[in-house]
Amino acid sequence: MTRSEQHAWASLAANGLIFFYFQHRMLDGWAVADLAPKQMIWTYVAIVVAVVVFESVIAGVLAARAARAPERVVEDERDQAIQAAANNREHWFIAAAINILVIQLLADLAYPGHVFPRVDLTRPETIFFILFATLFAGHAVKLASVIVAYRR
Repeated sequence: MTRSEQHAWASLAANGLIFFYFQHRMLDGWAVADLAPKQMIWTYVAIVVAVVVFESVIAGVLAARAARAPERVVEDERDQAIQAAANNREHWFIAAAINILVIQLLADLAYPGHVFPRVDLTRPETIFFILFATLFAGHAVKLASVIVAYRR
């Protein structure tokens, strides 16, 4: 297993745990809970700090393991192509998710009272949750793309 694939697996697991904590703080059942702005700020800060700490630990452990390994594998063109493709998939996913939110918002304005499934985009808590969850999902798409590409 390459170092990039190991990083993707570890990062996917860490981000899954962090997202579990995030959704636990933000959701009450299936609905976004009513939270005070200070609670949302502290949730945001805790999530960012957790991501930085987890990613630093993962990178440090993998670097230490690579330093002890007798063979020094250098990243080649295939690794760079895999990362570029994964980044591209992440960007497309995030762009698609944001466009879905925009269409939802415009449909609510243009067709009040429509029967289509909707997300209440008038509450700051909901917007915060959706945008942050979109970032998590985009990163998961990137990591899964890396894993799938190395498995081929």
